[in-house]
Amino acid sequence: MARRARCRPGPVRRLGRKLPDAPANLTDGGVANTNIIFHAGKLLALEEAHLPTEIEPGTLATRGYHNYQGRVAGSFTAHPKIDPVTRELVFFGYNAAGPLTPALSYGSIDASGKATRFERFEAPYASMVHDFIVTENHVLFPILPITGSMERAMSGRPPYAWEPDKGAYVGVMKRSGTAKDIVWFRSEACYVFHVMNAWDDGHRIVADVMQFEEAPLFPHPDGRPTDPEKSRARHCRWTFDLAGNTDRFQQTYLDDLTGEFPRIDDRRAGLKNRHGWYACANPKLPMFGALSGIVHVDGNGRRLGHYLLPAGDTISEPVFVERSKDAAEGDGWLLAVIWRARENRSDLAVFNATDVEAGPVALVQLGHRVPDGFHGNWVGTA
Repeated sequence: MARRARCRPGPVRRLGRKLPDAPANLTDGGVANTNIIFHAGKLLALEEAHLPTEIEPGTLATRGYHNYQGRVAGSFTAHPKIDPVTRELVFFGYNAAGPLTPALSYGSIDASGKATRFERFEAPYASMVHDFIVTENHVLFPILPITGSMERAMSGRPPYAWEPDKGAYVGVMKRSGTAKDIVWFRSEACYVFHVMNAWDDGHRIVADVMQFEEAPLFPHPDGRPTDPEKSRARHCRWTFDLAGNTDRFQQTYLDDLTGEFPRIDDRRAGLKNRHGWYACANPKLPMFGALSGIVHVDGNGRRLGHYLLPAGDTISEPVFVERSKDAAEGDGWLLAVIWRARENRSDLAVFNATDVEAGPVALVQLGHRVPDGFHGNWVGTA
C-alpha cells in the first residue's frame, strides 16, 4: 500500500518545488503529496494543481508528469473516481483557465489508459474544489464558497477565503452528456473536502459527504478566522430531485460526531453501498479536533461500530482492502496509520472492517513517526 500524510489542500503549491522533467508551461512546482492511485497499469501520485506524477511501482522512483499522450492538460484532481464496472477513470480540475479562475475541466480515461474525453466549462464563481461526485449515470461538481480571487491575491489579502454569501452550488451532468447540459442546484453555504460515495436512486441522486458549516483552514476575505465550533465536518446526506420543480438540494446530517476522510469498499463506488468508514474525533478529550478513532456505518449512516484510540494518539484515513476479489461488500480489512504520541512513533493498524470496535487485529510497529495522514490506497501484487 502507498500512503501519504494528511491533506491540507492548496498551500502546497506555494512551496515552489518543481520536478526536473516538468513541462515547460508549468512555472510553479507540485509535490504530488495528496493521494496515490493505480489505474491502467500505472501508479500515479496526485495533488490538485498539476498533472498526475507517474511513479515506478517497484522502486517508487519518479517517472515524471503523465498527460495521457498529450490529451490532458492543466490541473487534475487528487480524487478521481474509478468506475468499478467499466474501470473508467473520471476526473476534473479547477483553475482550468489559470490561477483563481472559475473554469473547470472534466474528462475520462478508459480501462486501457486512453483519454476518451477532455473539456472545460465555467462554474458560477472561482472556488477551491477539492473533491467531486460520480454515480453510475451522473457527475456532480460542488462549487462551494472557499472562493478564489486574483484581486485579493494581488493586494496581499487571502487568495482563497470563506465567502458564505456566495451560497453553495452543485452542477449535475449526465455522464453521457456534455458540460452545456449541466443543471445547477443550490443550497445554503457549506463546505465539503471529501465525499464518501453517491448513487442514482430513480429520479434522485443521493450523495454522502463530510460537511462543514463553515470551512476550516481558510479565513474570511478580511483575514478573520472562521468559527471553530462550525468548522468541523459531520456525516451528511445530500439529495437531488431531478424530477422536482426546485433547484434546491436537501442536506441532512446523519450524525453529530466530528469526522473526516470517509471511505467505502471501492467495488461499490458510484453504486449504493451498505458499508462506510471514516476517521473520527473523540469529543471527551481536550484535543477535540484531532482524529483519534474509526466509525463504521451502514448505508443509511447508522453507526455499526466505533473505536477510539488511547488519549493523545491520532489516526489517519482508514483504507479498505477486500478479503478477495469476489468477497461480499465490506468483507475485508481496514488499514490505518496510528501515531503513538507518548512514544513519538507510528504503527500500521489492521482492523476487521466489520468489527472495528474490537480494535486492531494486527499491528505493524514501524519504530518511527509517520506524519498523520493524507490519503492512501492498497495496490495488490496480483
